[in-house]
Amino acid sequence: MRQKKIKTLKFVEECLAQGMTSPSLIQSELEKRGKKISDNAITMAIKRLGVDRKGLEQKITKERNKDILEHQRVKDYLAQSRVSGITERQKNTQIKNISTVWDLMGHAAPESWTYEGLINAIGTLVPSSVDQATGKMVFEKPSVVEKYLSAVSTFFPNVLPKGWGTGLRGQAGEHKDYFTFSEFALFIESIVDTEKMSLEGWRTLFKAQVNLGAREGTRGITGIVSLLWENIDYEKRRCSLREKGGKGNAARLWKNLPLDLFPWLNGWPELMAYHKQCFGYEPTNEKHGTGRAFPIKYDHYRRVFHSARKRCDSRIAGDLDTMRPHVIRMTHGQWLVKLRVPIERICGQFPDGRYGVGWDNPLILMKYYITLETDEEEEINIKMQTRMDKLGLIHPSTSEPQQPPEIATIPIY
Repeated sequence: MRQKKIKTLKFVEECLAQGMTSPSLIQSELEKRGKKISDNAITMAIKRLGVDRKGLEQKITKERNKDILEHQRVKDYLAQSRVSGITERQKNTQIKNISTVWDLMGHAAPESWTYEGLINAIGTLVPSSVDQATGKMVFEKPSVVEKYLSAVSTFFPNVLPKGWGTGLRGQAGEHKDYFTFSEFALFIESIVDTEKMSLEGWRTLFKAQVNLGAREGTRGITGIVSLLWENIDYEKRRCSLREKGGKGNAARLWKNLPLDLFPWLNGWPELMAYHKQCFGYEPTNEKHGTGRAFPIKYDHYRRVFHSARKRCDSRIAGDLDTMRPHVIRMTHGQWLVKLRVPIERICGQFPDGRYGVGWDNPLILMKYYITLETDEEEEINIKMQTRMDKLGLIHPSTSEPQQPPEIATIPIY
C-alpha cells in the first residue's frame, strides 16, 4: 500500500499545536515518517504559519510549570529580581533550571525534596557512573548537575546540606581548562569582525582580559566589559577595573592593573591602535576617549568567544566542554604560575592587586584555577604554605583561611 504523502506545512502546524516548538524535534518526527527536510525549512514553515515560536514556547513552559511558578519562594525571587539588578537572562535561566528539577522530581512539593532524591533524579538526565574506589556516583558533566542544584539553592536553600557543591566542583587539573601560549595565539587568530565591534576591538578585549586576569562581567558594570577609556593610565600602561566582590560583598575597584603583563601578546600596541580606530588619534593621559572601551553585552561576548574557539577546536587539547569564557581568567592564573610568580603576588590581597584580579584566598586559586605538573605541585604547595603562614592567612589549629592582616603588616617580597 502506498504511503500517504506528508504535507510539511500541515505537519508542522500539528506539531506546534501539540507544543512541539523545536525545529530539530519536528525534523526528527518527520524523519521517523520517512521524510527528510532541513531544520531551516521547518523554521521557514513556522514563519509562514505566522507563529511566534518564542512566545508559544514561553506560554507552554508557563502552563506546564504553573504550580512551581506559583510557589511563594519563586514569586518572591521574581519580585526581588525587579529591584536587585538580576538580568532578564539570569532570571529566565534560574526559572528554566528550577522548572526542569521540578519535572525531574515528578512535580512533588519542593518541601519534600532531599539532596539524595535530587541527585538520583538529575542522574536520569546526566550520564554517571560509580567510582569503584569510593562507591560514590560520579557525573560525566558535574557542571550540569551543579547548575540544577544551584537553582534549588537559590529558591529552596534549606533542601541542600552545607557544602553541597564541594564534591561536584572539579579540582584543578581534572580537565585541561586553560589555553597554552600557542593555543591562545590560535584563538586570537580565529576571531573575526562582527557588527557590534571590529576585529581589532575583539582582539584587544581578549588580550586585555588575559593580561588582567579579569572576569567577563555579565552586566557591563564589572569585569573586562566594564573597562573605561578614562580609567587607563597611558603612561604607565595600567588601568583601574571594576570587579564584583566576594559573596554578599559590594563590587570593588582594582587599581594599577598591568595591561601589558604578558608582552608577547602585543596587547598594548593593539589597544592603542584600537583607540585610534575609534577616535582618530593616539591617546594620552590628557587626551583620550571616554566611555566603555568594549561597548558590547555579555551575550555577544559569549557568542564570539565560542565561535572563535570552535574554529580552532581541532588544534586545542583538553576537554572542550570546559572551554567556556571563564577559561581566559584561568589562563591568566595558569601562565603566572608557569612563570614561577609567587602565589601571594598573583592573588588580590595586596594593595590594589598585583596581578590576578580578586583571588582573596590563595587556596581558591590553587584548588580551582591551577593545573600543576607533579614536581611543580610539590614545590609550589610547600612555598605557598610557607608564605601563607608568614602572612597569617592560615590559622594553625583550624587550617581555615582567616581574614588577612592589615595591609601595613604584610611584607612585600
